[in-house]
Amino acid sequence: MSEKIALVLCGGGAKGAIEVGFYRAIVEKGIKVDLVVGSSIGAINGAFISAGVSPYDLDIIWRNLRMDDLYGFNWSNLWKFFSSDSFYDHSRFRYFLQRYLPVGEFELLQIPLIVPCTNLQTGEPVYLRKGNLIDALMASMAMPGVFPPQMCQEIQLVDGSVSDNVPIEIAVMEGATTILCMEYTSERVTGREVHGLVKIISRAFSITMDRKTISDVRYFRDKAKLIVLQPDFGMNVEILDFSHTAELLERSYIFSKEILDKEYRP
Repeated sequence: MSEKIALVLCGGGAKGAIEVGFYRAIVEKGIKVDLVVGSSIGAINGAFISAGVSPYDLDIIWRNLRMDDLYGFNWSNLWKFFSSDSFYDHSRFRYFLQRYLPVGEFELLQIPLIVPCTNLQTGEPVYLRKGNLIDALMASMAMPGVFPPQMCQEIQLVDGSVSDNVPIEIAVMEGATTILCMEYTSERVTGREVHGLVKIISRAFSITMDRKTISDVRYFRDKAKLIVLQPDFGMNVEILDFSHTAELLERSYIFSKEILDKEYRP
């Protein structure tokens, strides 16, 4: 049976820069990826990768990225109060994707991409792989409380990380024999109390997602060759804090290169 390599990327907001360093190491090692699966910010990076954007160009996009490029205050909060769908408006994020992504449809991607989202009514994962790419990415990034739910294919969807943050299972189901996975959501003990709406939501998400990831990695180790990178840079980067991007890019590249040199064998 021929090798089928899947690249699996997870959510984590501003920490998504780590995936770009990983991508650079993969390309430099000459690894040909046959499938990309990404949740939340991993879906965004996955879309750029699947569209053929080079590690160099994706690196530049990330280095120039600021919170204001993606997040704008949802002014309806001033009169809707608790009936508002989110703290932030997602129009800036949509503009960012329309401006920088080379394609707007799944069918135009160079590498097949699967985008996990979560059905807000049933709680089940929904895997998008055809049609409007921008809508799918907006849905997979719709972290409850931060961005509003997204209607996509007549389903109300939220962040893919809610139901499948590190989507190893779908990669195995698609026939992947080797899975390259970057998992960096685990938050180290901060030594201080967590305050602030977004920080509390982010922390709670991380705790829940980490437990499922540990279970999935154990279960699927016998189903495919898993190369799971779990970097620990001793940094607790908040989900909307883009001030550490340059450091994350460089440290992730070095870390990923070392691991791939040791563990990846064609």
